[in-house]
Order: sequence, then structure tokens, then C-alpha cells
Amino acid sequence: MAKLIEEGRSQYNLLEQRGNIPHYGSCWKSSVVSLHEGCGHLTENAQTDVALKFTDCFLKMSGHESYECENHPVRADCIKNMPDRAFSVFTEFYTHVYNICFFLQSQIWHEVTERTIDRLSASSDHVTRQLEQAEEVQTMLLQQQRESMSVQEELLSSGLSLSEALHTSQNNLQAIMQEFRTSTFEQKKMLFEVFDRLTSLHAWAIGEISWLDMIVFYISSLIAMYVVTATPRTQDARVWVFIVVTLSAVIERVIVNQFIQANIDQPEMCNESLYWWIWQCRKVMLSACAILIAIAVYRYCDYNAVNHQLLLKIQKQNMEVLNFLEKIRNPGNELDPKITLDNKLVQVRHAALLEPAVLAEGRNVLRKIKLHTNTKSPSPAPSSVGADTDKSDASIKEKREPYRKLVEIQIPGVRYNLRSMPTTVSTTWRETV
Repeated sequence: MAKLIEEGRSQYNLLEQRGNIPHYGSCWKSSVVSLHEGCGHLTENAQTDVALKFTDCFLKMSGHESYECENHPVRADCIKNMPDRAFSVFTEFYTHVYNICFFLQSQIWHEVTERTIDRLSASSDHVTRQLEQAEEVQTMLLQQQRESMSVQEELLSSGLSLSEALHTSQNNLQAIMQEFRTSTFEQKKMLFEVFDRLTSLHAWAIGEISWLDMIVFYISSLIAMYVVTATPRTQDARVWVFIVVTLSAVIERVIVNQFIQANIDQPEMCNESLYWWIWQCRKVMLSACAILIAIAVYRYCDYNAVNHQLLLKIQKQNMEVLNFLEKIRNPGNELDPKITLDNKLVQVRHAALLEPAVLAEGRNVLRKIKLHTNTKSPSPAPSSVGADTDKSDASIKEKREPYRKLVEIQIPGVRYNLRSMPTTVSTTWRETV
């Protein structure tokens, strides 16, 4: 085996030297590369390929023709056709490839072994140093453990004393906490009582303030409504306005009591909602009062003005009636210029009564008058003052019977009856008529 190794080393060195030849070095180098690749998995084909490459390089270097049988499709035919010199070279290199590969593998094994031994030596040195360091560390740890044991013994004794102190302090702390809990409960109870009293005080204050505000507001409202309804035009709405104001005050008080009882724990919300509802109630009350006053103003009718107009119209009608009666009595005579309005009014006051059949419902209802006379007594009417005075007296004395004259004043929608009262002719009648 040593001989094979020596032969392989010599042949490998020879190949490396030939690879350094400038012109043919590339061929030998590629052959050596293929040798290294083929030796890893050396088979018959691989050994033949490497031997053929070395043969071609040797033939080229010696000036002979190369055959390149490694690239031939049928390698056996190419080798068989080689000349004897080329075949002998191939045979020599075929044998040398095995020796060279054996040498390379042994060399690789030696190198691997040396590197492994070197690594093992370095590792052993490193492990030795680590063991020495570990020994030193263990010695130090042992010393520290001894020291820690002494410290732990001291800590144990201190812990026992500390445990007793903690137990004592825990008992004291529990007593303090119990006392604090008791005082806290009492203070909490006192705070709740104070809060309840404050809540009651707040509710009372809200109620009193709202009561005072309600009194001031509604008294002012009543005064204002009284002033507004003081005129004849709005006087009819006064009772209804006072009823609405009173109902609004009662409803507002009910709302205040309900809100105070329902929201006694929420003062801020109670105040906001309460004042909102109060003013909504007041706005509704003011709106209702305004509507009632507006209705009263719209439906108002001034009966004094209507009566005044009616009286003026009746006065005019009476004048026309008296003139008409005078013409009936004395159809051919003219009216006496001594007859005045005052005299006729005296006559109307003493002798006639106006009775309206239907009351006028509005203004400007007087229309054109249509007069009808119905005489219930056939006796002639008294004559005017003058030459017919004796004749009138004679006729009146002869009859001596009361009479009644009916004058109807007809107006569309209104009927007036002017009836003369049963009487006898007097001096006043004679003077006026």
C-alpha cells in the first residue's frame, strides 16, 4: 500500500509539472480537474474517461495525433482502432489513474485526519481551559455558597423576628382598619343625612321660590288682565280670563309638586325641566287669554251707540208721525209754526210709548220707515190751536170716550209699535197740537 501511495504521489507530481507547460498546460489542468472529480466516485467509465484525457494530452505534447475517444459515441471501437503506441499510453494512464486516485484519497484522508486531530487538540485545550475556569468558578461558588448560607441563617433569624413584627403590625392594622371602617360608616351615614336634609331644603326652596314666583306672576297677570278687560270692548272676556288664569295657577302648582317628588335626587335636571314646564304652562295661559280677549273684541257690539242711533231715528219718526197725524186731522190746513220739537217731545213723553218688537242685532239696521195707522176709535182727533178750538172742545165733550191710536213703524227685521195711551184731551194737547 505504501508503494501504491508513493507511485501515485510521483505520478501526480508529474502531472502537476506538466500542467505548468505554457502551451499544453490547459489540457493537463482540465485532465487533473476531471481526475479530482472522477476519483470521488471512481467507476470503470470514469477511470476510462480520465485515462483517455491524459492520453490525448500526452499525444498532443509528443506531437502525435489525438483521438479524443472520450467524446466518441462508441468508445470501445475508438480504443480498438488506436495504434499500439497510443494504446500502450492509454493502458499506462489507465493503471496510473487508479494509483493516483488511491493516492489522492489517502492524501485527503490524511488531511482530514490531521485537521480532525488539530481540531480535537484545540478543542481539548479549550476544554481544559474551560475546566480550569469551571474549577475556579466552582471554588468561588462554593465560597459564596458558604457565605450565602451564613447570610441565609442571619436572614432566617431576621425573618422570624420580622414575621413576629409583621404579625403584630397586622393585628394593629386590622384594629385600625376596623376603627376606620366604623368611623367611615358613621361619616357616610352622617353625609347621607346631610344630603337628605340638603335635598329636602333644596326641594323646599324650589317649592317656596316657585310658589312666590307663581304668586307674583299670577297676581301681576290678574292685574294686567283686569286692566286689559276694563274697557267695554273687552269686558265680556274678564270672567273667562280670570278662570283661565286660576286654572293655570292650579295646574302649575300640581306640576311643581310632581316634579319635586319625582326628581328630588337630581336637582339640576329638576330645575331645568321644572322651569321649562312652568313657562310652557304660562305661555299656554297667556295664549288662551289673548285668544279670549281677541274673541271678545271681535264679537263686541256697542249697544249704547246702537240705542243712541235708534233713539235719534225714533225721534225723527215721531216727528214724522206727529206731522202725519196733524195732516190727517187737518187735511187742508198748514202746520202751525208754533209747533216746535220741544212741544212735540212733551206730547210724546206724556202720550206715547215706544215698544220694540225685536231688538236690533247690529248697527246700521234702521232702514226706510213704512208707516201704517190703525184707528181703533171713530172719534176725530183733536184739532190745532186757533179758530177750531171751540169745535174740538165740543166734539170731545160729546164723545167723552177714551181712544187709542196705533201707529206701526215697520223696518226690515225690526218692528216698533207706537201706541197712544188712554187719556182725555188736555190743555197741553190743545197747546201742542
